[in-house]
Amino acid sequence: NLSPYLPYNIPLIISFNLGLMALGYILSANTSLSLMVTGMALYTLISPILCSRGIIESSPDINKLYNSILFKFSLSPALGIFLLGNAILSILLALKKYSSKREATYTGKSFLYLYSSLWRRILSNKKLLLVCLIPTSIIFALAYILNPLSPSSRYLSLIFVSYALFLASFIEFTILTKMAGETGMTMGILGIVLYDLPILMSGYSGYSAYLALPYFKPSTWTGPSVVGLMKYSDILELRFRDIVKGKLIGWLPTFILSALLTLFLWKEFGFGTPDMPALGLIPSLMYIRMLATRSITGGGILNLRSFIIGGAVGALLEMLTPVSSMGIALGLLLPPQYAIPIGIGGLVRLYTDRKYGPKYFREEGLLLASGVMAGSMVVDVIMTIIATFIKL
Repeated sequence: NLSPYLPYNIPLIISFNLGLMALGYILSANTSLSLMVTGMALYTLISPILCSRGIIESSPDINKLYNSILFKFSLSPALGIFLLGNAILSILLALKKYSSKREATYTGKSFLYLYSSLWRRILSNKKLLLVCLIPTSIIFALAYILNPLSPSSRYLSLIFVSYALFLASFIEFTILTKMAGETGMTMGILGIVLYDLPILMSGYSGYSAYLALPYFKPSTWTGPSVVGLMKYSDILELRFRDIVKGKLIGWLPTFILSALLTLFLWKEFGFGTPDMPALGLIPSLMYIRMLATRSITGGGILNLRSFIIGGAVGALLEMLTPVSSMGIALGLLLPPQYAIPIGIGGLVRLYTDRKYGPKYFREEGLLLASGVMAGSMVVDVIMTIIATFIKL
């Protein structure tokens, strides 16, 4: 029995780190290694300098040190990479494509043609029309009752919901479907332009509209996934309705279990801690705060100069070097104990890609890494539940 000589909770630690290694393998070598180098540089080289200059407070408590570095230094450039960097990169890529001599002639249909074709199909099919009317009526009723743009008029909420349902979501869906399989770097910016800027320009000030309105529009990413299912139906000679039924059967239990698990993790660990960094929530918090307070600094937390520098540097590195700007941003946001195991996964990916070729990842590596990550998550959840009941 080696328990007295091992760190507390070592099985959980090993399982968790294996999951992080698998995640690093799946992310790609460039992203994982960029994340590891950024994280190691931040906590071994940059943080001592920040401490010596009094920018952050040194603490033996990893939670306090992490939060100090995050909110006083690394959050602004990371958010700049996520938001401004994507916008700059999109513009640079568009200019590069425009100036290229190898431009292909576009032969697709216009938005107006596709939009009118969609409504002709809906209005000519009574069953399809009924399927569209029922959820649309429910959404309008909820928008009127709940008034997500409160304290503004309920009718303003109905106008924005109508715009999101009938126009903005169609534009986003069409672009996503056309872009399926490409980098998708502009999709975050597209959502900002289509949904958030109109609310901001209306003069609205508050949180509820930005947090609630996404639930009053279709999930546009469902569109490209349905297109993929249509291809499966052709290849496997299955009826499309059967594939959709199977997808729904898989979706509903997943959504319910995900909600319950999220509530459990929130209650036990909280979000925004080293144990549960909740990276998706941190940039979202700052972005929503910027919109809700109508302040570019997000209530004083965001450093505008670091935000702009981070966006510009991230876009240029992504454009001109093999370095992943997303990896840099994640390295700035993640706690230090995450960087090395994710980087080890990236090294394994680099080794397998060079020795066996990228085909190995698609055919075997992705399945193996997904299995390791899923197993790690299951073990972590089960052990956490057991530990919680033991404490009770």
